[in-house]
Amino acid sequence: MPPTLPPRSTSPYYSNGAFNALSPVAVLYSAASQILFGLFLRATPWKLNIQRPDRRGESMPLDPNNAKRRKVCICTGSNCGIGFETSKALVEQGYEVVLACRSRDKALQAVEAINSGSAGGSGGRAVFVHPLDLSSFDSVRSFCGAIKQKYGCIDVLINNAGLNTSGKSERGLDLLFQSNFLGHFLLTEQLMGCLLKGGGGRVVNLSSVMHHFADGLEATPHQPHSYEYW
Repeated sequence: MPPTLPPRSTSPYYSNGAFNALSPVAVLYSAASQILFGLFLRATPWKLNIQRPDRRGESMPLDPNNAKRRKVCICTGSNCGIGFETSKALVEQGYEVVLACRSRDKALQAVEAINSGSAGGSGGRAVFVHPLDLSSFDSVRSFCGAIKQKYGCIDVLINNAGLNTSGKSERGLDLLFQSNFLGHFLLTEQLMGCLLKGGGGRVVNLSSVMHHFADGLEATPHQPHSYEYW
């Protein structure tokens, strides 16, 4: 049985009217500040002299060159956009990056594009292990099972994938909420043991401003709501 959702909130916090009205102001402010800052740098007679510390020889936390094995990173939603560029950059740093995507074909195309364009001397590579559909808890568990079978430990998990449209999931939950939040929560929980084995694993969660466009759910006192998500 799908869970019964609480009533939608009437709080002004969840009204996107003010947010939409101020969006053009935010865009103009950002553009103007960039232009003015650029003009300021051109007009000043002095130049900024930023001294960067020489960290050569230091052991950085996630430097794959200082490890005996190739470090492993999993990036969700990595066949395009930010996830693709992040995966590409990590491959160039020497990581083995698992592209965690819903579509096997799109993931394999991204793997080929990353590996063919990366520097050969980095030692890194992009790989595809198993499809991952974050809107399905069964798919998340299946993906994690395949990862645990292939890798003993994981060094980085990047929760990047996200939807900007909604609907109903197979569990009757909001599709966006399940994909962007619950799916990543379950993914992280299932892989936590592998991350801890890495001796300093990291979880990176990406976010956005899409919550401004969502309607809130009001949980009233004395009316507890039961959610049997998994």
